[in-house]
Amino acid sequence: MKQTLIALAELQAVDTRIKGIESARETVFAKQKALMADVDKLRGEFKQVSMKMEEAEKEKRAKELELQGERDKQKKWEGRLDELRNTREFAALGREVEMLKRNISDLGDAVAQKQLDLEELSKGMKDVEARLSSAEKAHKEEVEVAKAAVGDRDAVLAKEKEARQRLAQKLPANALKKYEQLLGKRHGLGVVQAVAGSCKGCNMHLPAQQFIRVQKGDTIEECPACKRILYFETLLDRGTAHQGA
Repeated sequence: MKQTLIALAELQAVDTRIKGIESARETVFAKQKALMADVDKLRGEFKQVSMKMEEAEKEKRAKELELQGERDKQKKWEGRLDELRNTREFAALGREVEMLKRNISDLGDAVAQKQLDLEELSKGMKDVEARLSSAEKAHKEEVEVAKAAVGDRDAVLAKEKEARQRLAQKLPANALKKYEQLLGKRHGLGVVQAVAGSCKGCNMHLPAQQFIRVQKGDTIEECPACKRILYFETLLDRGTAHQGA
């Protein structure tokens, strides 16, 4: 039974280390993901500004073509005015020309406004482009940092998982099943020390007779409160000494 307890305690130690490595690994990737989210957001902004610029340029070109058409029409009509001798026709065409001039003025203002809009959008695009470039650089640098950090952790993680597999194979099936159930229910801590008469998992003071049994290590004892498997603090030392002998 002592060997089962030793294997359970060692398995818990390995699982705790695995959890720590995986947590640290997630922390590394969390920063990378956050930076990638910034890049994606800025790419979306850049796309929106680009679409607005494209639309503004189309509208400006359309207004410019309309303006050019109106100017051509003005030139043609003003030429006809010089040819007219009929007072009524001259007055009617003159009114048309004045209306045309007002329309040309309005179109000129519209073209000028579109140009101002384009200049403002261009400034916005340059700002987004600069921020996007900075974000992409930060993400690229973080990817390299993450590769180095995760690479080291992955090597250690692989060794720990191999050790876990070896320890799991040493355990009776029922003991392993119980341990893994506790691992899931108790936030990754299914086997704990009993120190100074108390469970280190929940700090409950154990009944005196149970603590004596835990010290002997001849039975699998559970904490009456949290149901974690208990082992005496010197069990692993005794296990190592026994293996050395």
